[in-house]
Amino acid sequence: MYSGRTRATLDGSDSWGYYAHLPAFLLYHDTGDYSKTITAWQVNYPGKTDPRKDAYGLRPTPSGKFAVKYPIGVAILEMPFFLVAHLYCLIVGSHPADGFSAPYAWGISLSSLFFAVLGLFFLFKSLRFYFSERISLLTTATIGLGTNLFFFVTYTAGMAHPVAFCLIAYLLLATRRWYENPVWRNGLALGLTLGLIVLVRTQDLIIALVPLLWGIRKWRDVTDRLRFFREYKISIGVALTAFAFTILPQAYYWKFVSGQWWRYGYQGEAFDWAHPHIREGLLSFQNGWLVYTPVMIFA
Repeated sequence: MYSGRTRATLDGSDSWGYYAHLPAFLLYHDTGDYSKTITAWQVNYPGKTDPRKDAYGLRPTPSGKFAVKYPIGVAILEMPFFLVAHLYCLIVGSHPADGFSAPYAWGISLSSLFFAVLGLFFLFKSLRFYFSERISLLTTATIGLGTNLFFFVTYTAGMAHPVAFCLIAYLLLATRRWYENPVWRNGLALGLTLGLIVLVRTQDLIIALVPLLWGIRKWRDVTDRLRFFREYKISIGVALTAFAFTILPQAYYWKFVSGQWWRYGYQGEAFDWAHPHIREGLLSFQNGWLVYTPVMIFA
């Protein structure tokens, strides 16, 4: 049984839900059922609640199967780290190749660190278009150390946040490059990136407003933007096609586990706007915004 510090990555928190797609699909072939996956997990983490019996865990679907409420994007981008860990277990033999032993936990932790650092690199490159190297470095360091990105890399790795941060940081670069040179290759990169962002967190589709409204400062810019879109409609078509193909695996997953091409994963969970917890939301050590993103105090 693994009892190291990275245990938090696979012990049943949200990160388990993002990750569970990998062992279920690649090792146990029980997607929609998850019984073998859960058994292997509980061997490494005894006493954990069966996610099928957890109100916030696996959700039953109209087809009689179970669905992971989290999209598959994080698992797809974690896959190289999973495969390296699996290969290590098979070759070295020091840990069971069961998807949940220590090497897998380390692999997922390293994936969070990798995407956070890569995202900071992309952010720095974007900032350099507008600011000096010194200001760009200080800003990048502030984002890395003064926001909850640090928390999601060091304390609760395996979450979607470092992956989403990396992709959104790259989206800024891809958007700028596309407007400077709207060839099909740059349109492809833009569409793929936006598709991966949606695969990681479906609700982050709202980030599509960034490339759509990029550089618009006054009403006359809207007319110029529409003219620009008509002129480069082939590149836009490539971007939209790439986006559609990228999110297609998620639609197939929903169809397989529920019989529906679209499924809202967070059923039974909602914001209670009539009873806001503003003080706790800002200052609670459980999940307070200013506690884990202290740089925003200066805003």
